Amino acid sequence: MSPLFRLLIIIETVVCFGPLTILLAMSLILVPVAFSEAFNGSFWLLPVLALPVFGFLGLFAIISLVLHIFEPTKVFKKCPSYFYSPQWE
Repeated sequence: MSPLFRLLIIIETVVCFGPLTILLAMSLILVPVAFSEAFNGSFWLLPVLALPVFGFLGLFAIISLVLHIFEPTKVFKKCPSYFYSPQWE
């Protein structure tokens, strides 16, 4: 893979997912509010806790994808054996 192509992939990833990463960081502000409301008996903010959790999972996935594009032969994160078994192939 040429260095120009690598640079273009990195620029595309930053442009597409950079603002979403900022929104993910801003959603972390709501986590203490959701916990305090839950302790007060109001559970309407508990779904807000899913935003940072799934956001970090998505961020992990896009980082893994970009790393896999750059080095396709290297395994960055193995799937747990209870999700995948080699005998299923």
